Amino acid sequence: MTAAFTERRLAAMTRRRSVRTMRLQIVLVAGLCALAAGCGSGSKSIPTGTDGAVVFRDSLADNHNGWIDIPQDPHRNGRWDWNDVPRNSVEMADPDALHHAKLPAAVSVGVNVEMRHGAALRVISCHEYGTPSTVEGTYELGIDGRRALIRELKLNNPPRVLAAQPLPVANGRRARLVARCVPDGDAVALSLLVDGKVVAQARAAHPLPAGIVGLHAVARPDSAGPADLTWDDFIVRNAARS
Repeated sequence: MTAAFTERRLAAMTRRRSVRTMRLQIVLVAGLCALAAGCGSGSKSIPTGTDGAVVFRDSLADNHNGWIDIPQDPHRNGRWDWNDVPRNSVEMADPDALHHAKLPAAVSVGVNVEMRHGAALRVISCHEYGTPSTVEGTYELGIDGRRALIRELKLNNPPRVLAAQPLPVANGRRARLVARCVPDGDAVALSLLVDGKVVAQARAAHPLPAGIVGLHAVARPDSAGPADLTWDDFIVRNAARS
C-alpha cells in the first residue's frame, strides 16, 4: 500500500462517525513485558469475569448497523472482509447502532476472526473514548498470529503492552476472541479468551475513561504482502466479576 493510498483511505474513513483512526508508532512486543505490569497468561488475583445477557449482536453479514462503508472492506458470504489492513495506523470501527445501546460498566465482547493473507494484529477494543473522528485512548485485546496481546493505546503515545503470551494461530484458522473488561475496585480487569480459554490477563491500575467497544487491526511490520482478514458474529454482553 502506498503512502498516498493510505492517506486517501483514512480520509474516507474519518468522514463516518463509526470509523476512527489513531496515528501511532508501531512498537514491537519484544522487551516491553519487562517494563509493563501484568505480563502473563493469567493471575489468580485478576478476576476473569463471566458472560451475562446480550446487549448487542451483529452477524456482520451486512452493514445494516452502520460499520465501515468503503469498497475494499465488503460484507460478503455472511462475513466481513478487511482487505489490505494498513501498517502505519490502526484501522478501527464500531457500529453506529451500538451508540444507541447502553453499554454496561462491565462488558464482554466476542467475535470470530480469520487471517486470510499476510499478518496483522486483530483485536477487540474496550474503554474506547475520544471524539467522533479520533480515538484518544482504548484497550486492545487480541492476537497477531504469534502472540496473545493486551495493550493500552493513548493518542500520540506508543502502545503500552500490558500482557503478552505466545499463541501461534495459523492463517486460515477461524478463532473466537472474547474480551472482558470488568471494574475491579479502582482498577479494571482485562481478560482475553481465545476459543474459550483464558490466554492473557492484565489489571490497569489507572483505568481509561469508560467508552465504546469495537474492532481494530494493524498489519504487522513483517507481513509478507497485504494483510487480509475476516470477521463475523460480533456480540456484546453484560459481564460480571468472578
